[in-house]
Amino acid sequence: MGLLHSAKVEDILRLFYTDDAAIYLDNDGLQAHRLNMGILKDVLSAYEVLQFKIENFIATESTTAYKILTVTKDIENQITLAEHKITNNWENNKIYRHHHQITTH
Repeated sequence: MGLLHSAKVEDILRLFYTDDAAIYLDNDGLQAHRLNMGILKDVLSAYEVLQFKIENFIATESTTAYKILTVTKDIENQITLAEHKITNNWENNKIYRHHHQITTH
């Protein structure tokens, strides 16, 4: 949880995701697309997180779910407010499935 609060996304990916994790991204209501870890890192590197807030964190033995509100700046200096709904499935202390729904405002 400390890494999540510090927004160290690359550390989170390295430490907690399996190399072949199934990553599904649903952006603004479009059909979810599966990404691999390399594409996810490329997408994340195009944004700077300016502010964020974690809400509604729920954890069970094999699942975590939470919402993150973010203000980001992209490489063209465009500012975006977004809501991220995230669900992770865990096995052996690693995330093997990640579903990420993003709604921009």
